[in-house]
Amino acid sequence: PFMIFNGYDECFLPSLSIGATGAVGIGYNFFTPQFREIISAFNKGDHAAARKIQKTMNQFYEIILTFPLIPSMKALFRMKGLDLGPSRPPFVDLTPEQVALLVGKLKAIDAWKYMGIPESKA
Repeated sequence: PFMIFNGYDECFLPSLSIGATGAVGIGYNFFTPQFREIISAFNKGDHAAARKIQKTMNQFYEIILTFPLIPSMKALFRMKGLDLGPSRPPFVDLTPEQVALLVGKLKAIDAWKYMGIPESKA
């Protein structure tokens, strides 16, 4: 027997249907409870609920992927209180304007309330 790990957060739910037992991805650091809810709903056979949560999480990824991924996640981690240092080449940190735009887009879809980032950091 072996374990299957999903590597694409956006495909977490479909990976469960083919036997994934774990996942490695950036979004799990912000949305652990939501991904646990997906697992719970999937295991109960409530696929509609699992799809609804996955769809909500995918909105987060649609926004994040409009910016460079690693610098975006570093900016969000920084707001969460975990400074992972500057982006290394070839990446560059987001500008303050880009960070403000990212935060505004995430707040617009209510993702902010699930991310564990204090409102004062926005």
